[in-house]
Amino acid sequence: MNSQSEKKSFDSLVDALVEKNGQSMAEIELKPYTPTVYAIPGPIWASMIEMLKTACTFQPTLYKKLEPLATRDELQEYVENIRELEGQYMQITVDHLTGIQDENLNQIRKLLRLEQTARENFQKQVGNAQEEFTSKVSKDFSAWKKELEAFQQETERRWRSLRRRITLGLVFSWALAFGALWMLLR
Repeated sequence: MNSQSEKKSFDSLVDALVEKNGQSMAEIELKPYTPTVYAIPGPIWASMIEMLKTACTFQPTLYKKLEPLATRDELQEYVENIRELEGQYMQITVDHLTGIQDENLNQIRKLLRLEQTARENFQKQVGNAQEEFTSKVSKDFSAWKKELEAFQQETERRWRSLRRRITLGLVFSWALAFGALWMLLR
């Protein structure tokens, strides 16, 4: 705000201006209609007097309205206060947003850990299922191989048995044929 001495000098200047303007107006109002080169009709003269009164009171009224306005130093201080408040507000906003971002980041990390755990569990399940499938296929293949080997051995045994029978049948047929031939030739 304005200092005390500035206010007193301002008030005294305004009061002096009002007094001077008031004296001038009183002199103008007291003078009767004075003819000049051009005659001014009464209504126009009254309007002119009113306009002068308004002009005389306008300047002091304006100064009184401007008096409460801040000085340059006060405006600079006000601007600095606003900047400081803006800085504080920005810091509060940044802190708040940083807190929110940290919370969001922590939630994302938790979700990523859960996803990683779920993926690892799924891979374990897939590995177990693959091992079970491989084990079952291996057992089935081993059983099928044993059956095939048993079938092959049985087939070989039957084939040997069949060859023996055929060989014995041929030997017996030859023996009969030689026996019959021998009997005929004898």
